[in-house]
Amino acid sequence: MKASIVASAAVACFVGHSSVNCYDLNTHAALSGAAATQSVLGSANALANLGLQRPIFDQAQVFPNSQGDVRSVVALIQDGAQFEDNNIRVIWHFFNPITGLGSYGATPSPDWALEDNGVYAMQNNSYHDARKYLLHALVDTDNVSRRNQFGLLFQSLGQVIHHLQDMAQPQHVRDDPHLGLSPFQLEIACAEPVPGPVICGLILYNLNPSLYERYTEGFKAYEFVNLAAYPPPYSASDTQTFAAARQFWQNSGKGIAEYTNQGFVSDGTNFRGPPGTISTAPGFDNPAGTTASINPVTGAQLRLVLGCPGDLSQTVKDDDQLWFIGTTVRDSYTGVSSANSFTSTYSIFDADLERRGKSKVFSLNRFNFCAAHSYLLPRAVGYSAALINYFFRGQMAIQPPDEGVYAIIDHTPDDTTPAGCGTPCGFRKVKLKIKNTTPTDDMANSAASTGSLVVVAKFHLNNCYKSDLSGEYGGSGYLGASCRSTDESIVVSNPVSVLSVDRTFSAQPLTFAFPDSSPIPINATDLYLQVVYQGKLGQETGAVAVTTIDLHEPTYLIFGNHNDFQAGYDSQGRFAQIQSYQQAGPFSLNLQLRFAPPPQSASQPILVASSARLDPGAYHRLAILSDQAAVKYTLIAQYLGGLADEPEPVPDGDEELRTLNLSLTTSIHQADAQGNMTDFPPFVKLRRTAAAGWSYESDIDGGAVYWVPSAFCIPGASNCTPQDTTVGAIVRNYPPFAQPTPTPMTISF
Repeated sequence: MKASIVASAAVACFVGHSSVNCYDLNTHAALSGAAATQSVLGSANALANLGLQRPIFDQAQVFPNSQGDVRSVVALIQDGAQFEDNNIRVIWHFFNPITGLGSYGATPSPDWALEDNGVYAMQNNSYHDARKYLLHALVDTDNVSRRNQFGLLFQSLGQVIHHLQDMAQPQHVRDDPHLGLSPFQLEIACAEPVPGPVICGLILYNLNPSLYERYTEGFKAYEFVNLAAYPPPYSASDTQTFAAARQFWQNSGKGIAEYTNQGFVSDGTNFRGPPGTISTAPGFDNPAGTTASINPVTGAQLRLVLGCPGDLSQTVKDDDQLWFIGTTVRDSYTGVSSANSFTSTYSIFDADLERRGKSKVFSLNRFNFCAAHSYLLPRAVGYSAALINYFFRGQMAIQPPDEGVYAIIDHTPDDTTPAGCGTPCGFRKVKLKIKNTTPTDDMANSAASTGSLVVVAKFHLNNCYKSDLSGEYGGSGYLGASCRSTDESIVVSNPVSVLSVDRTFSAQPLTFAFPDSSPIPINATDLYLQVVYQGKLGQETGAVAVTTIDLHEPTYLIFGNHNDFQAGYDSQGRFAQIQSYQQAGPFSLNLQLRFAPPPQSASQPILVASSARLDPGAYHRLAILSDQAAVKYTLIAQYLGGLADEPEPVPDGDEELRTLNLSLTTSIHQADAQGNMTDFPPFVKLRRTAAAGWSYESDIDGGAVYWVPSAFCIPGASNCTPQDTTVGAIVRNYPPFAQPTPTPMTISF
């Protein structure tokens, strides 16, 4: 049926923004804006988890909607709530929870909005579609595509919550059609040859503009109601009552469609009968007429009613009595019942109704509408916010493996092994542990339908990067914020299939491999790591969840063998001079690098890198990725003797292994939400690798600078005169490394 209806361009344009088919455009925009703010999207943490750094209303964080307009997150949600009334979509906005059917013989609202029971050719903005847009917004490597997908994600969420707002309009849940078309629109529709007389007849039959919606929109009823009065029924305080998106419509009396259906009447389903024997409309048991009360109110009293805009007709005198019908409204979710003294009216006095020739005994007027607003509009917002919360409910936590770092590579330009820098230089392997922290819902799949995990790295680039690190902060080639690329980029790992994501960290980490052509770049700045899950989440299949951590930028560990020279000090410990090694000869080293395991582990430090031989005047350089401010590690050095491997005594006569327990401060080079750069710590010169090149080391206590400053001068001798008493004197005076490029290490990670 939908295919034949949408074939007409005329039909697609006449049931548009200018018609009144549900809560109208400004009302939906107001409700949706309030819902977005009240939802988890109002939380900076939830936005950061999506990789968004600014509030939802911030005009500096914008994405395009389906019409190409660039909008903030909250405006996109509001756009979607308005776009959902475009064209012929309004016929799928009805749902009677008693029968499970829609109106006009069309698909019921939850089926259309969720697409959980099948997909529809005309539908591109369902809950099902929003999940796809979220996934692509996270993993598409093209910047334009990611922005477009974020725009469609938030617009689609606005279109979905539009339906929950319509479920808070009694006509939408009580089989009370109410198309509203202008004569011009009607003329276009019925003159169009494609729809034919059947469609035209359907339109004519259902013409019945809603006075409730006209009043709600015309008097901006949403400005007279506390839209935040009803907390979202799905939130951190309750994640169990609503176990599926469909349950926000219908859930053993707790769905919003059930609440509205049971508690309110509509123009076409008002009470029947005389005052003494009030009955409900056929097909409805509630609100119950048998227990309804009759509440006489004078015209003078009505004129004192506040918060219900409009003028009481002058035909109603101050001493006239109007009989309002009162009923009990029960909220099955909260368990609270309250009296609505203005459910209906036993009289026709509204001028609008009179002009339409209404002759029903019971009628609805602005006082009934205002009373309904106080119940329905806050719930429309609360349930809309709840669905947004439910959509983004997936939560995970990640931590590094026992080694304490997520990635490590040998930073040797010509090291093209899997553990080396490669071309392009970067990290091609990430290891981490992950657990499901979603309240209530498990991430459990089946062998026939596994879930998947990918790691996404989001970053800008330090375009000043050089392989000798002279483009790092503190280096001669670092030019400040101008080094940072304008656009954000991402790289995505190959997927890892999982049967489940458990609620505790596993003993063994997961390993994620990045394509050789697109590793996490060695010159990444503003680096964030995301883990994206797609699979079953509770009852929902195909769910998407993401967690994000702020990784520190690549941090370098440099281990130099400085035993070819030694530093001389005077008796006061002041640096005097650099001199050739004075003992039996320079000594080569065998090094082991071990990272400390997590505090809760009883394991010994874990081997991550080793070298068979590091000769005097040579050095190793590694790069790591961590989210910790400092990384603890152990360096074990064993002297191998002279260059010819002769059995010579080692420095200080120490023939045992030398073990150093150290801590290295990790790098931060990124911009904050306002674009201000944070650079810490600076890198300083360690030893020259060539006449114009330097090897850099973090200027922090505990940095990996290893030499033997044990030579003291004879007091009064000429070589004891301090040459340089400033900080860094030793590194400035040491001669260049004999080997200009790093010596590779063997990585065990």
